[in-house]
Amino acid sequence: MTTTQASTVLRRLRRLVAPPADPTADADLLARFVAARDEAAFAELVRRHGPMVLRVCRGVLRDGHDADDVFQATFLVLARKAAAIRKGDSVASWLYGVATRAAVQARADASRRRRHEQRASAMPPSDPTLDLTVRELHAILHEELHRLPEKYRAPLVLCYLEGLTQEEAGRRLGWSKGATRGRLDRGRERLRMRLAQRGVELTAVLGMASVGGAASAAPALMVSAVRGALSSLSDGAASGAVPAKAAAIAEGVIRAMFAERIRNVSAVVLAVLVFAAGAGTLTRRALAESPQDASAKENAWPADVGEKEKGDVYAGRVLGPDGKPVAGAKLYLTRVGKERPAPPAVQATSDKDGRFRFRVTPANAEDTRFGPVVAVAEGFGLAWAPPLARNDDLTLNLVKDVPVEGRVVDLEGRPTPGVIVRATAVRAPTAGTLTPWLDAVKARKEAYTVDAEYLDRLSTRDATHLFPARTTGADGRFCIAGVGGERVVTLTLEGPTIEAKDVNVLTRPDVPPRTVPSVAEAPSLGSTTYYAARFDHAAAPCRTVVGVVRDKATGRPLAGAVIRAERPYGNPIRYAQATTDKEGRYRLTGLPRVPAGERDAFVVLPPPGEPYLAVRKPAGAESEGEIIPLDVALPRGVWLEGRVTDKATGKGVESRLGYHLFPEAGGEAELGELFFPRMAGDGLRTDRAGRFRFVGYPGRGLLGARVDGANGANNTPYRVGAGAEAIAGHEGRRGAGQFNTVPTIAGVSDYDVLAEVNPPKGAARVTCDLALDPGRAVTVRVQGPDGKPLAGALAHGQFAREFWGHAPVAAEFTAFSLTPGEGRTLLFWHEGKKLVGRLDVKADETGPVTVTLAPAASVAGRVIDDDGRPVRQATLSVSLRRNDTETWLYSHHQHRVRTDEEGRFRLDGLLPGTKYQAGVRTVGRRYSASVFADLVLKSGEVKDLGDVKPRRGDDGE
Repeated sequence: MTTTQASTVLRRLRRLVAPPADPTADADLLARFVAARDEAAFAELVRRHGPMVLRVCRGVLRDGHDADDVFQATFLVLARKAAAIRKGDSVASWLYGVATRAAVQARADASRRRRHEQRASAMPPSDPTLDLTVRELHAILHEELHRLPEKYRAPLVLCYLEGLTQEEAGRRLGWSKGATRGRLDRGRERLRMRLAQRGVELTAVLGMASVGGAASAAPALMVSAVRGALSSLSDGAASGAVPAKAAAIAEGVIRAMFAERIRNVSAVVLAVLVFAAGAGTLTRRALAESPQDASAKENAWPADVGEKEKGDVYAGRVLGPDGKPVAGAKLYLTRVGKERPAPPAVQATSDKDGRFRFRVTPANAEDTRFGPVVAVAEGFGLAWAPPLARNDDLTLNLVKDVPVEGRVVDLEGRPTPGVIVRATAVRAPTAGTLTPWLDAVKARKEAYTVDAEYLDRLSTRDATHLFPARTTGADGRFCIAGVGGERVVTLTLEGPTIEAKDVNVLTRPDVPPRTVPSVAEAPSLGSTTYYAARFDHAAAPCRTVVGVVRDKATGRPLAGAVIRAERPYGNPIRYAQATTDKEGRYRLTGLPRVPAGERDAFVVLPPPGEPYLAVRKPAGAESEGEIIPLDVALPRGVWLEGRVTDKATGKGVESRLGYHLFPEAGGEAELGELFFPRMAGDGLRTDRAGRFRFVGYPGRGLLGARVDGANGANNTPYRVGAGAEAIAGHEGRRGAGQFNTVPTIAGVSDYDVLAEVNPPKGAARVTCDLALDPGRAVTVRVQGPDGKPLAGALAHGQFAREFWGHAPVAAEFTAFSLTPGEGRTLLFWHEGKKLVGRLDVKADETGPVTVTLAPAASVAGRVIDDDGRPVRQATLSVSLRRNDTETWLYSHHQHRVRTDEEGRFRLDGLLPGTKYQAGVRTVGRRYSASVFADLVLKSGEVKDLGDVKPRRGDDGE
């Protein structure tokens, strides 16, 4: 770094450490620094946590200069290891651990040096107010606090060492008030009992270590720490901005962290052993407990302070491909529903019998939705089990591994080094082999629907513990192990000069590459290519977008805004994105070329925690070149806050949210640019207690909530579209229809409950609560033709969303969420006995009601075109007439009905005495006539229609 550069940076850093507290969350500051080496973000972390770090250093160390060196070393470690911090909201706790470790080590080194020089008695403490006894008490406090589990240490550090209120600490950690208070109380009790075992009172040491117990870190020291840490990243540890002693301490801490990872030894045990060398007799009681005892005590259930927490138990066995137990497998519990989910932590390790068991408590499960349990073991392909009703009897079968070996080249065949490769999803065939899936891909010539039918998907995006990113070498090659054979893995390829792209790889060694339309009926959505386990990928060059993001009203640049390219259907590409720096500038690379006649579109998301609205911006006419200029102005919005609850119980319910605006809410140009995520993907969500907070528009809008059933099914006991009929602008009957809203139309059936929200201009926040209506329930009894109770039938219409259930119903079950004043049609299909039934529940009928199943009817035929040729792989859509209305119920128990290679089809399980109709469609063709219409069959009848030639519609391609 030159003298001029150093002077410029120094002036900038002095400004950065001066402002009052920045409301940006630690996680977001950390993400900005990791992504773009943002100086402002790093300086804010130093300013925010520097006083606490210095207090720890001065509490443990005698010499003030040593304390300053450890202070600088702590933030040097942060700069170099920021990307390894697993929980961004726990930066304070992480820094506390590093500072404690470094200070204890420095104290031991100083003690050995004094003994060597034989002049320990001639070195009085630099601070005369801290005598040896007080300093030992400080060291004991930090030692025991350092040993606490993260969830207890973090609030104690924030509240007692940084002086935050419980509410402020909760916001910093992303916890609710109840969770913060509970964990703080439990952590304080654990700390009190541990200190009591060593003859120390908690109140005494907390009073000495509290924020009032030491002076704040001087601005000059913080500036020096920021400058030294940032300089070390560019100039190396030998930079003149980093004191030699601080650099040496940092290197020692980093080496110790690496060694711990290798040895799997707890950091708290190391701190105890090091401190015991110089702390005297007060620590001897702690040494009576072995490292193994301490570890077992931490993970014991109930906890060592007698906690009686309850939680979900996950247990089972890990088996190898030969069916034998696998010892040493790591068990993860993935998390879903977060914008930036943290990498999953190891929850347990299988024992010699392959068994594992762990518990997820309400405290650490709060505000989190859990995904599959994943097992990973060296030399095998991973295994996973989806969340089930019972998770304490799981069997995870590891598979034989087939490494993925790829090479990235440019369009001229030259190797492309420096490409980052991430495994973002793994899919396993439900049949255990990829052959049925491959046959379906070949026959139907499409990707998405075939994948959904034949493969189970595990998302691994951001799960760096499962598949760390790889970087291509000078020869363009990379290798990823652990996926497992007979799998399909999605790899995301990113590089500064290439088009960011997802590629799909079959973990079979000798399969020719195959490219098929992603959606056969929508060729404009592009194609999907499947490679073999060894493959070459020719990467196209990319285009780049550059610009500045500002406040629309003031023109102030906005740091931390995210810019994403947009896929068809408005789904932003997660991996092709950029974040603005403190000047609001960004550079987005990895963009592919768009087809002729089309233009790029981009989604710009506001900085986290700031009240701005997201926008969708199309690129201008100048987007034809390699560099696309795009400046964006974000409008301010209104915080919409509230809670989704069960109307009957008053309890909060975790839900997905949708937000729409009525055209009269604002100007057409501004409303047309706004971007509100759909319920899928990046959609808005409540926390587990039903609470939500997001930025809305100051005008008339619509807020909806929808609850996910078990395993994503539509089996939630709530009415559909409750509240819609009371909102002006509703088009359609109760529980159906839509609202003419922007930027997307709001379908009533998309939501369980809807409410109008109309924030006045100038408001900072508006509360809008939503109450889910369970409606009424009816008991249904199912019997066979003999009049005896019959279990095992699939039911359609058990819940408000009229879909076929995934699990058979009992002989007596409950139909949920009926709307007062409306009836419902229930259908039944018993595959084993080939019986069907229909039950029309009347409006306000209380039940119990009985349905008698009867032998099913069937229909078969062959679909041909105008030339008499069979129509292959055509999809039939079947519907039946409702008895009480002129509408058709579009449903059939068969998931998909397709014609075979001869154009033949067969429909089983049709209701006798009911009118049916069926339409047909295939790739590139649509037909305006039905395969059959108003077809009525008798019980047990099998009807062959022969050759059917539907008329082709005018809209066919």
